[in-house]
Amino acid sequence: MTKTFRSPSRHGYAVEISPFFPTRLACATSQYYGIAGCGTLLVLDQSEVEISLFRSFDWNDGLFDVAWSESNEHVLVTGAGDGSLQVWDTANPQGPLQVLKEHKQEVYSVDWSQTRVENLVLSGSWDRTVKVWDLEHPQSLCTLQGHEGVIYSAVWSPHVPGSFASASGDGTLRLWDVKMGASRLVIPAHKAEILSCDWSKYDQNVIVTGAVDCSLRVWDLRNVRQPISELIGHTYAIRRVKFSPFNPTVLASCSYDFTVRFWDWARGDRPLLGTQEHHTEFVCGLDFNLHVPDQVVDCAWDETNGIPSLGVTTAVLITTIGAALAGAGDLMGDPFGYVTGVLAVIIHASYLVLIQKASTDSDYGPLTAQYVIAITASPVLLICAFVSMDIVNVWSFPGWSDAAVPCIFTTCIVIGCAMNFTTLHCTYINSAVTTSFVGVVKSIATITVGMLAFEDVKPTRLFIAGVVVNTVGSVTYCAVKYFETVKKSKYQDLEEASKDEELPGEPYVEEKKPNGDLEVVPNGGLVGPVEPTDYMESTVQESGVMESIELQKQANPTESGASNTSLSDNYVGVWRSVRSLKVFKKDTLIDNEELQSP
Repeated sequence: MTKTFRSPSRHGYAVEISPFFPTRLACATSQYYGIAGCGTLLVLDQSEVEISLFRSFDWNDGLFDVAWSESNEHVLVTGAGDGSLQVWDTANPQGPLQVLKEHKQEVYSVDWSQTRVENLVLSGSWDRTVKVWDLEHPQSLCTLQGHEGVIYSAVWSPHVPGSFASASGDGTLRLWDVKMGASRLVIPAHKAEILSCDWSKYDQNVIVTGAVDCSLRVWDLRNVRQPISELIGHTYAIRRVKFSPFNPTVLASCSYDFTVRFWDWARGDRPLLGTQEHHTEFVCGLDFNLHVPDQVVDCAWDETNGIPSLGVTTAVLITTIGAALAGAGDLMGDPFGYVTGVLAVIIHASYLVLIQKASTDSDYGPLTAQYVIAITASPVLLICAFVSMDIVNVWSFPGWSDAAVPCIFTTCIVIGCAMNFTTLHCTYINSAVTTSFVGVVKSIATITVGMLAFEDVKPTRLFIAGVVVNTVGSVTYCAVKYFETVKKSKYQDLEEASKDEELPGEPYVEEKKPNGDLEVVPNGGLVGPVEPTDYMESTVQESGVMESIELQKQANPTESGASNTSLSDNYVGVWRSVRSLKVFKKDTLIDNEELQSP
């Protein structure tokens, strides 16, 4: 069962279910795809049949991530495009409890520590730094730097206190120890920007990364020479990945290819469990419900969370009206024929849906599907042929003596195979709905030929009007799907263009701190590298995570003397240059008053 919530003029970036209430979730959204305008934090409640708005909070810049407190059921934190973190209380609709601003660029990731011995917040930013916060202090405890690209994701370990992982546009995954104030393990995980990472909830040594190269890689931190599993299936960049809290080897990923996919990395050659494709824009947020097994929530840029686009809905409506008009203009047939016709349509639609599901759940092509269908259907057809006596009558058919009949019969077999293959291929690369609309066009052409050449159907005015309206609906659907496909390919075009030319924007470079990787703060936080303690030594021995090695980077090799800007820096340059134009007017916020509509 799918429940949806529509957020007009707000595009979803992140969603997280409350660790205290199984029916409450929070979604961080932005105007204008996060390029300009305001951001809104939506706190939602779900019932058995719908998702409704509980409370909303607005901020003067886009909101890119959200995390619930692990110690207070009403408190959560968000990261914004102005470099600040906001702490909200759902029981207090008057505005943020705190605003923490030290980052110099967008905060793209926030996370609340999940271990009982600490209550810290993590923030990762496009300024290439990660900051650790204690909300009882107005300033960050420490700032850690080391990534050479923007930081897209920073996640606390659910097993080891003071340990977290970060994923960056430099193609590396880094593991950090807050007490030592340093990165203890660097993994060149992908040869592309890494947009997301997550820890296994069952094994402290297992972590997964998702990248722009469309792949997911599962790593065992005790041996990071190569991933223990690589999951291929997405066709565009993977925006977010989450491990299941109920199964140690199951995870979910969402992508810019508009899909959410479920995987079992331990299944070897067949890791894909299923695919959900109910969005028409980039899917950016994803989370498992800790209280309800198999319940997953996602959010996307299409503002509708699963509702078909207006163009597709309009095309389907027009086509349906056309079919009704055409049917009303031809009521001279046998009622039994109409009943069987309706049944044929339902069976064919079910057949196409099953084909589409098989195409997303397996790597086999349409030829394999056609072979399987033929093998499966042959026994049924033989039984029907014997029961109807057709298998006997066909041999006594007198037309076989005419040389043209075997030729026509063979030609019909070839045409039937070609028709089945094209139907399967269209369903594989598009969808069952698209194939159905192509079938409508084919039916219209057949009716027209029959009406003009063989006089099978009387050309009444109502019938002709229905055919015309049906044709308009089919053409509308094809046009809508074409433009949606063009929109879907924009990300790939941007990626290819960025490889060939330098886009605007300068990468951020932070001044080197006198104490190394750790920033001095005046509030009693860490001021330098800390000597190992008994606690940290035991952590190293138990987890195997804090192995003090740094692999040679292979993700982004550069030639000596050449300035080779990474793809993430190009993205950031474009993003920031557009954001700085301020071509969109931000919504006027009402001070100390909750907005009832997002």
